[in-house]
Amino acid sequence: MINSTGYIMNVSEFKSKLVAYWSSAGIFLIFAMALTVRSGYSYGATLLLLGALVMLACRSCGIFEGLDKADKYLLATFVIYGLSFILFRFVHVIEAAGFDKPSRFVIGVVLYLFLRRYPFKINWLWYGIAMGTIAGVMIGGYERFVEGFSRAQSNLHPIMFGDISMLLGLLSLTGILYFKALNANRSIVFMMLGSVSGIFASILSGSRGGWIALPVAIIYIFWQGRELLGKKQVRMIFAGSVLLAVAVGCVPQLGVSQRIEEATSNIQNYVSGHNENTSVGMRFQMWKAALYMFSEHPVLGVGKYDLRQYKQQLADQGIIDQAVVHFGHAHNEYLTNLSEYGAIGFILLLLVYLVPMRLFAQKVIRYRNHWQLKSLAMAGVLVPASFMDFALTQSLFSHNSGVMIYILAILIIWAAIRNQEILPVKE
Repeated sequence: MINSTGYIMNVSEFKSKLVAYWSSAGIFLIFAMALTVRSGYSYGATLLLLGALVMLACRSCGIFEGLDKADKYLLATFVIYGLSFILFRFVHVIEAAGFDKPSRFVIGVVLYLFLRRYPFKINWLWYGIAMGTIAGVMIGGYERFVEGFSRAQSNLHPIMFGDISMLLGLLSLTGILYFKALNANRSIVFMMLGSVSGIFASILSGSRGGWIALPVAIIYIFWQGRELLGKKQVRMIFAGSVLLAVAVGCVPQLGVSQRIEEATSNIQNYVSGHNENTSVGMRFQMWKAALYMFSEHPVLGVGKYDLRQYKQQLADQGIIDQAVVHFGHAHNEYLTNLSEYGAIGFILLLLVYLVPMRLFAQKVIRYRNHWQLKSLAMAGVLVPASFMDFALTQSLFSHNSGVMIYILAILIIWAAIRNQEILPVKE
């Protein structure tokens, strides 16, 4: 094979380049299509899975070569989490549909091994994230301002659309630091557009839980990046963010102030007993039901498929309203796990959040002067941190989109860091 420079490539080198483009395309599609196409993340994931299956068929690929202790901690956490929740299905009720979501944590390990064996182009990761938010805000804007939807949602639940949009917008912010280190001005502008689009799409969704993460994440990102950006730019960005937040709150068409006032009114009505069946009030009742179920089954929980039966009993006793019974989870990831899987499930959930966060945080510290690796590590920290925030008001792992985006984002970003560590790095 002869490349554009006239250099003759051997078959092995050509295959590696071809597979690198294949995996890069898969990663780009995962994020670029996540907000606009039904199960859009699955198209890119399927490309990665096909590549991984071909790799597994090749006995001489050495798929476990190069794994260090941190890799094994991360992969073991995902495997233990996935297998444990598959085991819960046997303990409670054996139903094939219940194996789907937890099994993806195990399958994700195979995808990671493929990405380590055949490193991908990191720029495609960043561009896919930004493209996903830009496409998402276009869909969300059309739904809100043309079709007259009260909340943007695309092909997702409004809360999932808002939370994933916010996450991708925050990841785009860290991408600004990545390209700033490379002095790639066009890419910086593209990532800035992606970050604004993600945040704006979340606003259009009316998903208040995702908004809580925004100020904390912005402070984290620009505090970590202050040496690269310079104090003057950080001050300007902070001032601009405050002004933009005030402006957004003052535009009634966006519905931000209305959603905040609605939440305040819902809480007041619930506390006073005037009306407990508001949006927030019903969420409080779901939380109450979850705590009751946990108190009765503290170790293994009541199980996913006996959930409605237990909630019906609570409704019959007048503890919760009948309207709450049909909800399939507690709209809080922590309480969902406590009620359905007990203390063991809750501990496993914390592990799948905290282990990746700790590993990424260690990379942030280690590569504090290597901005490309540091920005990737910061993005890695933001994934579990954001999910832990979103989990306060939504059970993301009860949705395919939440499970897939979490698994893929963690493993892809970690693979990007580990692949770069093969190269000489100035610490």
